[in-house]
Amino acid sequence: MPTFRAFKSCSAPATLLVLLLAGTDMAADDKVAATYLTPNLSQVLIAPEGQFRSLGQGTHALTPDGKTLARVRADGEAKVWELPSGKKLSSLATEDATIYYVALAPDGRTLLTIGKKQVTLWDVTTRKEVRRFESPQGDFGIFALAFSPNGKVLASGCRNGPVRLWEVATGKQRLALPDSRADGALAFSPNGAALAGVTPNGDTIDFWDARTGQARSPLRGHQGGAYSVAFAADGRRLASASQDTTVLLWDVTALVRPASAPLPSLVLSKEQLRDRWAALADGDAARGHEAMRALVGSSAQAVPWLRERVRPVKTGIERRKLVRLIADLGSEEFAVRDEATRELEKLGELAEAALRAALAARPELEPRRRMERLLEKLNGQVLSLEALRALRALEVLEQAGTAQAKALLAELAKGAPDARLTQEARAALERLRKWAAPR
Repeated sequence: MPTFRAFKSCSAPATLLVLLLAGTDMAADDKVAATYLTPNLSQVLIAPEGQFRSLGQGTHALTPDGKTLARVRADGEAKVWELPSGKKLSSLATEDATIYYVALAPDGRTLLTIGKKQVTLWDVTTRKEVRRFESPQGDFGIFALAFSPNGKVLASGCRNGPVRLWEVATGKQRLALPDSRADGALAFSPNGAALAGVTPNGDTIDFWDARTGQARSPLRGHQGGAYSVAFAADGRRLASASQDTTVLLWDVTALVRPASAPLPSLVLSKEQLRDRWAALADGDAARGHEAMRALVGSSAQAVPWLRERVRPVKTGIERRKLVRLIADLGSEEFAVRDEATRELEKLGELAEAALRAALAARPELEPRRRMERLLEKLNGQVLSLEALRALRALEVLEQAGTAQAKALLAELAKGAPDARLTQEARAALERLRKWAAPR
């Protein structure tokens, strides 16, 4: 796979240049945001439109739209910033004094940290722990993390084990990629179909099918170990940075299969469809993943089957009532505050978006504490198997990407606006629309 452009670092060999291609199309003028890491690989300098500004030392992560930056200092304090303004959105203290790496979910709502003791997922708004990911015994030195574009899958790479794909909703492993290694960096293609990874001890950029784990042809061109990779917004180009002081740009069109490309076609009997449908609600993430692959591969049968079983959420709440309940959290009367809290707790996910928006507006202490507790309870809830099955079904529809699948996603997107299923269906449609748009 030939490169079509290369850049040479203008400083000492120890200085690494990383192009953050999120939200950019790599236009002819090459005006992309850049991050420079100083020789100790810790100083973060952002350069929007050429104006350099320091955000201090620490490991960092950026959302795909380039609007949110996370940084963890060596003392374990994590901060989240809005870009390009530099406004601090959140700050949280971790138990682990040493943080090696951070990753931000695509929506900027959750932050993942890697320390000596654990991998932890945090809620950016409430600054509370959501869950921990338990690495298999023997895995050591996780230094690479990447969220899939839909935020449902997490890829991790360590020094002495394979690349692993995790289900964010359950915190359990879906798949271990055979004969893989990527302890330098990982990146999903914007359509979620491909995964790229590098290791500082090798000079290749490895590629895998993110749905099956199968390896694709590696890219070769660096004269030293690669430390970073990033996809352009159109998914057809990839930037890789190496200790040889170069950044190489690759045309990876052939390696990034469109989201609508089917897996090997399958024909399933009704009994097999029933088995796969049951497996979508299995707490075993690996079994659920196998069922998803089978349903994507038999989408002509699977989509009509799912249409009969996954329906739009009809039960909603009037916006005026929701606004009143949130306002009542700050009432001078305790009974009114308490009743509003109980009602919002009953609403569950239907109130989540409104609560997050109200909390972002920095309310007074009493309503803020109540909002944080409500969101904490939502985050702490174990996802029901039925809810898990519905979310996995949406992944099947998005990966299938057929006209039938898009039509069903469109139906589900018309449900109650604040329901998670509705919002996830809308987001899936938007990702499919962006990928299909002419470039």
